[in-house]
Amino acid sequence: MLVLGVHFISDYGYNNINFILSQGIGRVAVPFFFITSGYFLANKSGDTIKIQNYLFKIIRIYILWSVLYFPYEIYMWKLNSENIMLDILIYIKKFFLIGSFIHLWYLLSVIIAVIIIEALLKKFSIDKIIVIGFSLYILGVLGDGYYNVLVNTPLIKRIYDLYLSLLETTRNGLFFGLFFISLGYFINIKRVVIKKSISLVCLIISLFCMIIEIYFMKNNNLMLDYNMYISIIPTTFFLFNLVKEIQLKDNTIYPMLRNMSVTVFLIQFMFNGISLFIISFLEEYNFITSEWIRFIFIAISSTIFSYLLIKIKNKYKRILREGS
Repeated sequence: MLVLGVHFISDYGYNNINFILSQGIGRVAVPFFFITSGYFLANKSGDTIKIQNYLFKIIRIYILWSVLYFPYEIYMWKLNSENIMLDILIYIKKFFLIGSFIHLWYLLSVIIAVIIIEALLKKFSIDKIIVIGFSLYILGVLGDGYYNVLVNTPLIKRIYDLYLSLLETTRNGLFFGLFFISLGYFINIKRVVIKKSISLVCLIISLFCMIIEIYFMKNNNLMLDYNMYISIIPTTFFLFNLVKEIQLKDNTIYPMLRNMSVTVFLIQFMFNGISLFIISFLEEYNFITSEWIRFIFIAISSTIFSYLLIKIKNKYKRILREGS
């Protein structure tokens, strides 16, 4: 739901709550997912077959949802395109280097980051990989949250501008995903354990620092975007360590919730399209156009759809097993 908030509650203006939720707290979700992926992947590290199977699974999901969202791309080309061939070439570039659709960059980033980490682990310790990842992250921050710091260094800014003109963002597997996924590896490999009370206190302090930082970035007009900044590192780190130490009894609902969260993430922009279609007929009712109303609609409808889809999928699998 935090990711949905980032995507669909963007009209914060002078609304501090919207701003904090969409550009602050909501931004924790992606690095948290990166760390979680890295933490569990560390158990498979070194096992080429298991890592390959994981990567093939993510690649299949990426291709499938790229295909499902491709009709939207075609529709936009028909509306706005002056050169279809150029649009196709740009789409191919995005598919392999940026992300084929608005939110699918995350899957591509996981693929790229895991390939790099597994390659580096053959020659370097996880400690050195963390340093490499952090260094790349700082470079990425200068192309995102602190972009306008570069106005005082024209040569470096030109280099960044050239990069951004080609690849659009530093929010990718190299500058963003690599560090946080390797941090998940590090927590697992080094058996990092922090008391829940300490993690909670540090998390609250980090959240406070994060709110200060995003307002500092906003008031000084430093940001190109709000994906990458410094305080999000301790915030995500302590949040993950706090959640990791919470002991829950086994329950069949957990796999369902995990699968639902993935499906909601993937399906969200389809329901956004439906909401915009509905709004186009109801624009005279101002409350309908509220971003919060749209957010609630997308959250509820995508959650219900995900639940039904997974139930049908599980039932189909059960029928196949019984038939065999």
